[in-house]
Amino acid sequence: KVTVSVLYWSARPMHGGRSFRAARAAAALAFLVLAAPVFAALSTPEDGTCDDATRWSHYPSQTVVYATTQPPTIDGVVNGDPAWDAVPWSAPFVDIATTTPPEFATRIKTRYDAANLYVAAHLVDTAVWANITYCCHCVNASEDQVIFHDNDFEVFVDTRGTTHWYKEFEINAANANWNLLLDRPYSDGGVENSSRVDGASGYDMMHRVPPARTAVSVVHGRLNDPASGPRGWYVELALPLASLAYHTDATVPPREGEYWRANFARVEWGVVVEGNRYLKRPSCQSCADPGSPQPDNWVWSPMHAVNLHAPELWGYLQFANASAVNATAAVRDPQWPQRWAAHNAYVGQRAYFDEHGRYASDVGAIAERAPSPEALANGCIGAVRIELRGRDARGYTAYVEPGPGSNVVITVDERRLTLASNVQP
Repeated sequence: KVTVSVLYWSARPMHGGRSFRAARAAAALAFLVLAAPVFAALSTPEDGTCDDATRWSHYPSQTVVYATTQPPTIDGVVNGDPAWDAVPWSAPFVDIATTTPPEFATRIKTRYDAANLYVAAHLVDTAVWANITYCCHCVNASEDQVIFHDNDFEVFVDTRGTTHWYKEFEINAANANWNLLLDRPYSDGGVENSSRVDGASGYDMMHRVPPARTAVSVVHGRLNDPASGPRGWYVELALPLASLAYHTDATVPPREGEYWRANFARVEWGVVVEGNRYLKRPSCQSCADPGSPQPDNWVWSPMHAVNLHAPELWGYLQFANASAVNATAAVRDPQWPQRWAAHNAYVGQRAYFDEHGRYASDVGAIAERAPSPEALANGCIGAVRIELRGRDARGYTAYVEPGPGSNVVITVDERRLTLASNVQP
């Protein structure tokens, strides 16, 4: 049995100074409308009892992260480093919410060892600039430490796939960075924990032991110098596994075949050149309203709305300790149909509550308001049962029986998705 329990929670005020993030997450439920592509290159469990097209619909991006005994040198130089040369670049990023191809390509590579998750990124661009050249990693209202106000590269990691206690790391072309921990998504009252907000007591990968390490390099040009003819920039990150797993029960280092949920993103602002200076002139290219004064957002795994704080839709990192790099097949998470059904139950119930001030006991009423009604009824999962709690039905538990290929118990509490235990199929 897969158990999903979702509780009603009242909205809580954002911690000081978070209105910019609240605005960025304002479309928090809009991501439900469109389907993510199915990646046919991945292998699937062979049980023959559930149509693959249905089972893997909406499945996000996935990559195999190979262990390395020779970690990359974090110096901004990716090509020629044996650790990076051994693994291929990803497919180019896509627009976060539309099918319009991004103007510039973005690709990533990943590796890991007992201490770190290593990320390399190549961001093609004809304007390499940064207004934020230093971050104190402290509370300082006079200093802009919000890195996505510049063009940036971002990493999101949820080590246990719970949607809680996930981490975000942002870096710009000046190697200025900002990172934070979220107890839950902003749209559910999530609170940022970071040194920018909480000072020395706040979460910060740069202050933890061991610290994160970062480097950037400009391709064929110089930072903030249009006349130098830049062609893009590289990013290298060493993100400590212990920091990524902080406040979770994730295994460090990850075991062979284990999954972490993650996404990688790029924010791209329009600029013009005046007097050999870049001036910010937002005019998005691949967005839903091209030419509007917003940045473009390009991602590894599509989100279907301008909202990265929906961890259920992030891609999968599949860890491989195999000695033969590039010899491990990417295998889809067999829990995906249950996870997708749980997500649809959560979203459908939230929409129903917004309309009626109470939760629904009828699965059909939930399905009508879910992004994919079939997820709550198809043969890839078992029956779905709803139990309301409280006289005013402001809490509920949804039970989703497992379908073929899964024998796990999952619980969700205030959108917190956790693996409870194994059961016999």
